[in-house]
Amino acid sequence: MKKRKCVSLAIAVLAIGIGTTACGTTTPENEYEVISTAPYAAEADMPEPETTNPAPPRFTVFEHQHQHYLPPIPESSMPIAEAAAFAGKYIYNMLDVNIDGMYLIMWHDVREEFTRNFWHGSVALTRQATGIDIDHDEIDWDAILANPLLNPYNPLFNFIIDAETGEGIDLTYWWGAWTGHSADYPPPPDSEELWEAWRESSMQQMWMEMDNDTIKERLGISQEDFNAIYTQTALDDAARHFENTTVMNIVTGISVINPDRSLTTWGGIYVEPVRDTDGNLTAQLSSLNFTVTDHTGRMANLQYIIVDGEMRLRNISTQANDVIR
Repeated sequence: MKKRKCVSLAIAVLAIGIGTTACGTTTPENEYEVISTAPYAAEADMPEPETTNPAPPRFTVFEHQHQHYLPPIPESSMPIAEAAAFAGKYIYNMLDVNIDGMYLIMWHDVREEFTRNFWHGSVALTRQATGIDIDHDEIDWDAILANPLLNPYNPLFNFIIDAETGEGIDLTYWWGAWTGHSADYPPPPDSEELWEAWRESSMQQMWMEMDNDTIKERLGISQEDFNAIYTQTALDDAARHFENTTVMNIVTGISVINPDRSLTTWGGIYVEPVRDTDGNLTAQLSSLNFTVTDHTGRMANLQYIIVDGEMRLRNISTQANDVIR
């Protein structure tokens, strides 16, 4: 399994502060332009390119409008521009997506119930989609609930990183779920009638009551094939996330740490209704969840959507490990 090399970050902040210019433009105090070369380094066992490297990625970072309502940022936390470079590295390492030319909006979070401080953020294709220019008090949320395409806030990614070390904590890839930015997001079943038939069928309840092994059997997936196709992908992704520790265990399902330090696990394999070639109602694999543990005992919950049999990482979350219990 290939392992990405750890690299030091080198960033240049081109604009900080009112009246500072970058490329001939005046930048407000909460806007930063970042150039970062390190997050997009090649894998350690890849040869050096023969051609000259392209221009380094550059992206714009906004501090969230509500940051001034939040607790002061401690001196131990890295500046927002440096944190943005770590976020770019995390997204690239996990998803092989280069955020060159995109827009980030970020805010710092420090709370007594966590063992760490965090930088939260979202990545969008346009400035407008970050929500930086939106008066949130004027948004018609009822209309957005009725039609999500009306939502002016349309991120591609949400992320959380450790504010002091830059370690990736959480990452969500929306796959165009809000806006249709990406054609990769799986289309819904072909009609509301199909969902209605599914809801009214005894089959839905049957699938809901099955355990993971029984669902695999019903889908015609052997444990060996499941491990080769799906479990291994989750292990590979977890190894990239836990880049400084060793992955020790994986289970199908999402695990939650309870206040007494016990675990609750549920929801490993999900299906959605389809009709077979004879028109009969049946089910196909739609999403998968895994929990992976490293040698320090830190857990990562990974969620995937399934598109044409291929796993697409939807979310990885580890922040629950940092709650003080």
